Amino acid sequence: MKKIWTPESAKNFIETKCLHFLNIASLLKFYLYDENSSIFKNLTNTFENLVNYLDIAEPGKLVLKWPNQQSFETVDFWLHELEKSSEQSNFQIKNLLNLSFDRYHFPQLVKLPHSYSDLFNRYLNKKCRFCSKVPKELAVCLVCGNEVCFKCNFCCDMMRDSNKKHTNLCGAGTLILLHINSTYVFIERNKRSAVWASLYLDEHGEEDKDLKRGKPLFLNEQRYNLLKSSWYSHTFDYQSLKWSYNPLLNY
Repeated sequence: MKKIWTPESAKNFIETKCLHFLNIASLLKFYLYDENSSIFKNLTNTFENLVNYLDIAEPGKLVLKWPNQQSFETVDFWLHELEKSSEQSNFQIKNLLNLSFDRYHFPQLVKLPHSYSDLFNRYLNKKCRFCSKVPKELAVCLVCGNEVCFKCNFCCDMMRDSNKKHTNLCGAGTLILLHINSTYVFIERNKRSAVWASLYLDEHGEEDKDLKRGKPLFLNEQRYNLLKSSWYSHTFDYQSLKWSYNPLLNY
């Protein structure tokens, strides 16, 4: 993003960002009303042409204008309000500021290592980011990659608060947690939880629950793709899972 130094450059920047939406809206109007318009024959449709075609403003009139003559004071007020909001809901504001239509990416679950031993060693004896203690039971959120204390085994009150915020904000109501000590994936939706399956299998395609057999385990891409597909399509409720009303992140 280029730096904005003047009100005019801010206006030009906003107009440029609106072009994609205006093109889609114009195309929708064209197909819905079957109008004989030559606007799409022009490959360099300008902001003014599209606004006039959509009848958003009268021809020749400035569409984007500052609410008052004190444009810099207005921007300063916006930034002040953004700062206050970020203090109240830091996670949501952070996600909002990371949005960019120039580099949109399809939602993805975190990338996992091929060998489970690499994943296990990464989190073995890993200390809490708040109290520096080693959590008794650690799980990794496959949506955002954060570590959380599994069930009610909290290492400190700050981790308890972090779990609460994570439950409310991450995954839009669907938690997907990989329990490090058991290799199993757990799903939580609407205060219900269920065991999904293990993403890591041995060379014979078998699970090793709680790592009792001590066999080398490797990521099964087919299972992980199935998990991703279920997450994309919100179909966990329609799968044969044994749901219980025991939340994964008690607090």
